Formats: sequence, C-alpha cells, structure tokens
Amino acid sequence: MPKVLTVSDEVVESLWTDQVRRHSVDLVLAAGDLPFDYLEYLASALERPCVLVPGNHDADLGGYGRSRGMWF
Repeated sequence: MPKVLTVSDEVVESLWTDQVRRHSVDLVLAAGDLPFDYLEYLASALERPCVLVPGNHDADLGGYGRSRGMWF
C-alpha cells in the first residue's frame, strides 16, 4: 500500500523543516492553495514526486507542467 503525504490550504510549519525527512512516503499530494516553494521543498526533501491539484487561489501555474490532466 503506497504512503501519501497530503497537504492543502495551510502550510504546516513543522513540514517546512528537516523534520519532514522522518516521514516515509511514496508521493506528495497537494490539494491546492499552497505556496509553490513549499511544495517544491516537500518534494525535494522527501525525494518523492508531488502531484498538484490546483486550488481556486492558484492563479499562476507557470513553471509547472501538465501531462495527462495532472500538474507536476
């Protein structure tokens, strides 16, 4: 069973530190309305892919790619 770290709407400060590396996950799922640098940090720190479901406040998706209906 894959382990997924799911984040949305509010930044969890404890995840935006080296403490995030203690989580063993296979995927980061972001359900929108978060700073892109936060999501990039999570994906980089965990060395896992991040799938983004854009939120209603995510105006600029420049710098991210779309493939098969998903943003990465």
